[in-house]
Amino acid sequence: PGAHTGTFRGNQLAFASGAEAVRIVRRDGILQHVQDRGTQIESLLKPLEELPWVREVRGRGMMWGIELEDPLTGRPAGDLALQVQEEVLQKGLILETGGRGGCVVRLLPPLNTSAEVVGTACGILVETISGLLPVPDQPQ
Repeated sequence: PGAHTGTFRGNQLAFASGAEAVRIVRRDGILQHVQDRGTQIESLLKPLEELPWVREVRGRGMMWGIELEDPLTGRPAGDLALQVQEEVLQKGLILETGGRGGCVVRLLPPLNTSAEVVGTACGILVETISGLLPVPDQPQ
């Protein structure tokens, strides 16, 4: 005890902080909460895949992305992602964009986000993405 010093050894404060973080994650059931919220997010966002400008909805736990594409060319639609980002910000939701061509709208809530907040955020996102473009005319 007390002999753990030197520049090539771990930081004791970091060890203690990490151990406490693990204890709290276990105590508060954070993993189950994240799994439950991930299932909730998936059920709320997956219907977006029916839209012609949504290439894919993907994610796990509390980290989700909606990849947007030009419905006529199939190319990444970074301009649409920026439009979504701007519109949801006006409604109080902060999102990131990224991915190939900046076409992925990213939902990255904190691990302790409530079901109510997830529902509100996904509602704003679904409403915004659903209202982006009219469905293109289909050739007869």
